[in-house]
Amino acid sequence: MNSDPGSIRSCDVAGPAGAPAILFLHGIRSDRNQWALQAQSLSGEYRVISMDLPGFGVSVGVPFTLERAVAEIERVIDEAAGGRALLVGLSLGGYSAMEFASRHPEKVSGLTLASCSVNPHLLLALSYRLTAFARRLAARSPAARSTGHLLGRALPRRLSAIIARCWVRMRGRPTGTAELLDIDFTAKIRSYTGPVLFVNGEDDLPFRAGEEEFMAAVRKGKLVVIPGAGHTANLDRPEAFNDALREFVSSVQG
Repeated sequence: MNSDPGSIRSCDVAGPAGAPAILFLHGIRSDRNQWALQAQSLSGEYRVISMDLPGFGVSVGVPFTLERAVAEIERVIDEAAGGRALLVGLSLGGYSAMEFASRHPEKVSGLTLASCSVNPHLLLALSYRLTAFARRLAARSPAARSTGHLLGRALPRRLSAIIARCWVRMRGRPTGTAELLDIDFTAKIRSYTGPVLFVNGEDDLPFRAGEEEFMAAVRKGKLVVIPGAGHTANLDRPEAFNDALREFVSSVQG
């Protein structure tokens, strides 16, 4: 997808200039290219903007902080979306979107939050418990050499694969994202009174752990669980993800 002439370097823009704006925020260990399939599908109807968060893509040399993320989101909304947009965030992008909406609700027409229906400190607790569990198993099984191997022997295959992916993501978080562990994001989302769509992959169990709590925190909320999808539901089942997003955007604009 090509940027508009003169667009800021950290984002790509496509779609009619006067159409409702959608700003996409990527997940951890990714960049704005994560949303290419959504841009292809939606840019005929909407002003589609995908940006790099601080610490990723063209901004890889800048450490991630929520403060920097909020400032960059505001800049992109003002410069590329005319001052207001519907935010779509996945995982880290979703937490960044919640933070931004809690500070600048007047700039957010709606929120789509994917793969972030849990407070991050609960994921860290899960990671620590699983690591401790694996170490106890290692003491009994010297031949076992990795957490993934141990978990695979002790748990059902499908669940162990899901947890192993979650554990890798937690260990691989870039500098700066640790601050998310101290934040109650249900309080952040509770302070935003606009419409909210939660989209989760059916198999993304760790990041679905707080679905009920997050749904109860919003005034105008809807939950869509995509069958057969994991943490990156927008890539695993793009058509289902796009359909859910299109329906939500239409309801917000209507």
